[in-house]
Amino acid sequence: AGQTIVASVIAHELLGSPMDAVLQICTESGTVLVQNHDCHGLDPQATYTVPEAGNYLVRHFAFPSEPNSTIAFSGGDTYLYRLTITTGGFADHALPLAVQRGKPADLKLFGWNLPSPAAVIEVPATDVRENLFFQPQDAAGLVPLAIVNHPSLVAEISASRETPQECAIPCTISGQLGEPKDRDVFRFTAVKGKALSIKAESDSIGFEIDPVLKVTDDAGKILAEAESGQRGTEPVLNFTPPADGAYRVEIVDLHQRGGLRFVYRLTLAPVAPDFAVSLAAGTFTIAAGKTLEIPITIDRKN
Repeated sequence: AGQTIVASVIAHELLGSPMDAVLQICTESGTVLVQNHDCHGLDPQATYTVPEAGNYLVRHFAFPSEPNSTIAFSGGDTYLYRLTITTGGFADHALPLAVQRGKPADLKLFGWNLPSPAAVIEVPATDVRENLFFQPQDAAGLVPLAIVNHPSLVAEISASRETPQECAIPCTISGQLGEPKDRDVFRFTAVKGKALSIKAESDSIGFEIDPVLKVTDDAGKILAEAESGQRGTEPVLNFTPPADGAYRVEIVDLHQRGGLRFVYRLTLAPVAPDFAVSLAAGTFTIAAGKTLEIPITIDRKN
């Protein structure tokens, strides 16, 4: 009694399994106590604090990740998953959600049953990765972190319209909208005509916020705003300051929600040329003695 069960699946998001999994925590007789469908993208995670001692069931099943007309459970040789079930420590995320390359970073871990919420990580300056998953020594769970070349900040609790948090560009800010209707506001100085890229990430990296961004002048007049067009995409503002001076950027959840997993990563940087490469599929078939041409799509930005 009083223990918290954490059940978490890794499948579609990291293993590429073509499954949209569901997790249930049930009584021994099968009554569903809690169910989760999509927590980290299409991968579920469920927690439950049991009111009385006894045996409990964790039930796991899946639909295809590409919806079809069957409306039925699905499975197959490629439906690979890793399921963690624990009443011990489980780390869900950390603040900050980004670490600066070549600099030690103090992480504050968030999750359940954690023996220690503190951790330290240092990514060597020669490490070329852009992302990593941090594994705490004394807890289960994989904590997603971005690796950046500029300062990584944590939003202060007081970062509001009345007391915006000062930040210098470029930077990445990590924060939590801990309560419904919560909003974080940051103040920065910009130069006329020098375009800035302002990007918010949450849903696309496995968390709960559907971000809305607003840029205002120092008096509060809205100059630009953006929100995500569909699930899994995040708002990006390319903002060109109309004059030298101070500006503010505000982030809020579209539905005014807040809570433990309502965390975000906000990056402010000068606009620079960039690109992204994608494949039409995750697997390709090549016949014996033949060559294979694999088409890629290049999305050139700025």
